[in-house]
Amino acid sequence: MTLSLSNKGATLYYGKIQLGSPYKSYKVDFSLLRTNLFLSDRDFEVLQSKTCTITNSHFSFVDNKKLVHATAARDQLKVNGKEAKVDIAILGESTGVISDRVAGVFGLNWKKQPAGYPESSLEVLLEPYGQKVFSLFLTADPDEKGSWLAVGGEALQRASSLGSPQAPIRWAAVNHNSRWQVAMQGFGMMRSSSFRPNLCATSRKGCVAVFDSSEPTIRVPRAYYSNFIRSLVVGSGADCYYEGSASKLVCSQCTAEYWSPIGFRIDTVSDKDGRAERKVYQLQPSDYLVDIGDYRCRVLFSETLTETDDTFYLGTAFLKTHHTLYDVSSGNVGLVCLDGSDACVGGVGSFEAAQVTEYCILKTQHHGNICFQSLVVYSFFWGLLLVCIFLSAGILAHAGVVISLRCYRRYRTRKTQRVQCAPMPETLGQRLLDEHDADVDDGEQGEGDGIALT
Repeated sequence: MTLSLSNKGATLYYGKIQLGSPYKSYKVDFSLLRTNLFLSDRDFEVLQSKTCTITNSHFSFVDNKKLVHATAARDQLKVNGKEAKVDIAILGESTGVISDRVAGVFGLNWKKQPAGYPESSLEVLLEPYGQKVFSLFLTADPDEKGSWLAVGGEALQRASSLGSPQAPIRWAAVNHNSRWQVAMQGFGMMRSSSFRPNLCATSRKGCVAVFDSSEPTIRVPRAYYSNFIRSLVVGSGADCYYEGSASKLVCSQCTAEYWSPIGFRIDTVSDKDGRAERKVYQLQPSDYLVDIGDYRCRVLFSETLTETDDTFYLGTAFLKTHHTLYDVSSGNVGLVCLDGSDACVGGVGSFEAAQVTEYCILKTQHHGNICFQSLVVYSFFWGLLLVCIFLSAGILAHAGVVISLRCYRRYRTRKTQRVQCAPMPETLGQRLLDEHDADVDDGEQGEGDGIALT
C-alpha cells in the first residue's frame, strides 16, 4: 500500500486519512515520534460519526514534560482503501501537540502501548500486512506532490528501486524501546571527506540520532549547538539572525557555495553482503538551506531544548536527502542514498542562492511580466490601480445619471407639448348649447320662407 503525501516548501509533509461513518477526510502529519492518532477537537466531532464511541473521557499523557488531557475515542479508519478500527486521542487547541496547518497527527512510532492506553496507530496500519515495515519518501521539490508513505512489501520494493544499482539498503539497529533511535559516531562540518571537527568525539555517553518526520530542522543538542552554528555561519560569510523564535535561523545574502557540507556517521549493515560499515551521510548546503525571499534563506538547524543527553533529531532536511525504511519486526532503520551513487553525499535539494521575492501583477509567456521586487512599490501600484478603477467607475456612473436625467426631462417636455396642442374634449353643456343654436337657426330660416310665400 502506498499513500501519497504533499509538502509545503519541502519542509513540512502531510497526507490524508478517512475516519467515521460517513467517512470524512482529515489532513494529518505522519510523525515518527508520536505513537497514537491525535485529532483536534476543532476538526473532529464525535457526534458527526455514527461509528465513533468514547472509551475514556479523562485520558492523560505526558508530552515534552507537560501533562496533556484528552478524550479517548474509537472509530473506523480508512487509509488508501484499507479499513480498520483505530483509537483516537481528541485534543484541545491549546495543547501544542497539533499544529494549525493540519487536523491531526498520525503516529508512526513503534512503542508498545501499556494496558489501558489507546492502541498504537502504527500497529493498526501494519496489521493487514505480513511484512511489518514501512518507508517514507520525501521529495526535495518545494510545493510538489510525489512524496509517499509505503507499507509492507511494497515499501521494500520501492526502496530498492530508488537508489542506484550498486547502492544497497543499509540497516542501522534501533537502540531505544520507544522511538526510532540509532547510535551515531560522528557529526559536524565536512572538509575533504573528514569531520572538522567531529562533535561526537567529545561525547561521554555517545551521540544518538532520532528520526523525526514532523520537524523540518536538524535539532542539535545544546552542548554543541552554539559552537557548531558559529563555525557554520562564520565560514559562510552571511549575516544571520533569529526570526520570531530561536528555532528559525535566517541569513541574508545566502549563496550555497560558501556553506559547508554536514556529515552524520552511523553504524550500518549492508543488505547485500552483510558487511558492517560506519557510513557517513552528508547534507549539502542545497539540502539544509531554504529560500524565503528578499535574498534571505532559512538554515534548517535548531537547538534541542528538552534533552539533556547527546540526542540529535534528524528532521525532514535529512529525510528528504536520504530515503528511510522502518522495520518493526527486526527493530532496524534502513537508509538508501538518493544522490545517484553509493557515496551518500546528498545534494538533492534545489537551493543555489537566495533570490529576491518578486511580486507580479501580470505574467505572460510571450509578452513578458509586470513584476516588482519591492512590496511597497507593488502595494502602491495596486492601490493606484484601485483608485483609478473606482474613479473611472464613479465618472461612468455620474455620466450615466446625467444622461438619464436629460433624457427624462426631454421626455417630459415633449409629453407636455403634445397635451397642449391636442383639441380640448367637448363638454355635455357645450354640445347642448350648440344643438340649441342650430335649432334656432333652422326655425328662423323656416319663418322667413313663409312670409315670402304670403
